Amino acid sequence: MSDPDPSTIIRQFRERPDSYRQASEKEGQVWGETFSSAEKKVLFDEDRRAADRLHPTRGLGLRAVLRERNLTFESGLSLACGAGRAERAFLEQGICKRFHGIDISDRAIEEARRLAGDLPLTYEVADLNRVTLAENSYDFVTTSSCLHHVLELERLAEQIWRSLKPGGYLWIHDYVG
Repeated sequence: MSDPDPSTIIRQFRERPDSYRQASEKEGQVWGETFSSAEKKVLFDEDRRAADRLHPTRGLGLRAVLRERNLTFESGLSLACGAGRAERAFLEQGICKRFHGIDISDRAIEEARRLAGDLPLTYEVADLNRVTLAENSYDFVTTSSCLHHVLELERLAEQIWRSLKPGGYLWIHDYVG
């Protein structure tokens, strides 16, 4: 049995909002477990430390590109922010003065808020398929490994475009396959 065509899935979710709600709740639960499980945090931290030592990326990472070009920002938006690691790093390195993070998982957002301390960070739980972003609000928007989960990609792209200030930057790091 082959997987259904993505357009069929999108049509079904539009026709049956209850099935979409259930699927998005399940995704939030899965990611919440990823960011709140003590065992998974230990494994994630081990992987991150190994990656820091091995430098497995083939090109320049985002922070290196921003430093190389001497880019700094007033306000940033992180989509599918998880527990907020990237936003904290951008603030601590002086790349951005304040950040807003959005994730589908309430448990991930809870963890991000806990780890934020007194940094200028705000967070919200939202589904990227349904989120409405404030117009002309951010001069830097970043997404990492999330867009391949978005069914309404064109809608989200329009929201991102509207949310960027004139001359703003968008960084996408994602899986395409």
